[in-house]
Amino acid sequence: MRNFDEMKALVLEIADSDYEIPESMDKNSFIADMLRFIGDTDSVLREGIYELIWEWTSGDILSAEQLRHITFSCLDDKHMFFGIGEEDTDTVFARSFSSLTLHTCIDYDKYKRKSNNPFLTEKEIVEILHKVMQYIDQEHDYRGYVKERGWAHSVAHIADVLKVLTFCVEHDGITQILTAIGQLVSNKSLVYEATEDERLADAVISGVLWAGCYKGDYFSVKELCDWLKDTFVMVERKVMPDDYNINANRKAFIKSMYAKTMTDSDLHENEEIFRQFHDCLFEIVTELYAG
Repeated sequence: MRNFDEMKALVLEIADSDYEIPESMDKNSFIADMLRFIGDTDSVLREGIYELIWEWTSGDILSAEQLRHITFSCLDDKHMFFGIGEEDTDTVFARSFSSLTLHTCIDYDKYKRKSNNPFLTEKEIVEILHKVMQYIDQEHDYRGYVKERGWAHSVAHIADVLKVLTFCVEHDGITQILTAIGQLVSNKSLVYEATEDERLADAVISGVLWAGCYKGDYFSVKELCDWLKDTFVMVERKVMPDDYNINANRKAFIKSMYAKTMTDSDLHENEEIFRQFHDCLFEIVTELYAG
């Protein structure tokens, strides 16, 4: 078991050597150490560990069993649920960077599904989605960048998880993901200021729209448009600043959705789907700015 100084030095050394694994290293014990320090308040170590896991995952260096261990460790009480419900405390870093690591694992599983060789079962994906929904309900620390600590970014990181999950679930799962996105966007606690709106919009455009409507046939554009129209209306300002925050976050999200739709050339692959979705967004944007 390595201490902080040993761990930071080793992580930086591996990064400097193009992420090559030292010959003498016991990879399983090092993975355990990485998971122990993934939420450290030192941003260099925290982000270095995440980058190392990403490099080893995308480079096919980790075995299926090691990836499964990382995946389910991220979802436990020492990681995504460590100090859950706390606000403005350092426990957010463990939760947030565990969710970002979870995103990397699920993204790799999504890639392996193309060759019918996933390391997660369909049942496990459903269980993971359930845990992610629990996390979103209980997370209350929405800070982006924290002075002297670096990025927390819990909303952006879980948005990335939701995006990759859309490629691993079907209709019911997509519906749950959209409900969670609507909940995150309609945050009354604060106005997001660290591109959370863009990451949430990407979960819908590159996730739900692309996976469910373009590449799959298990979610219709009409269903997606109905969700947008039902969810993203302006609320009357009765309770301040709560209602102001909700409206500001919803407006920023819709603007990001529209901008991404107009600039993502891949969406023109199917002109009919693009037209339907564009017209829906244009209608919502027009109503937002008419009031």
